[in-house]
Amino acid sequence: MTLTPKNWDEFQHYKDRSPVWIKLHRSLLDNRDYYLLSPQTAKYLPLIWLIASERDGILPECDELAFRLRLSADETKSITDELEKAEFLVDADAVK
Repeated sequence: MTLTPKNWDEFQHYKDRSPVWIKLHRSLLDNRDYYLLSPQTAKYLPLIWLIASERDGILPECDELAFRLRLSADETKSITDELEKAEFLVDADAVK
């Protein structure tokens, strides 16, 4: 399954520039679901958003994402699974 951040268009900021910028919304401070994430997953969420920005909101396959995050494939899978369960990541094909 191809993953994308939920509501990806809301994160776009200066998307026609290089490097692409993303918005980090202040509303994250009051997002209960964010605070329910494990500390490791919460730490990697903004990095995953940045990586997604390089491919118009689409995350790379697990092995490439693991390399970019400097984690093992198992750790990366655990993080993306948690983010899917919390609906921070969604199936990109279902969004189209």
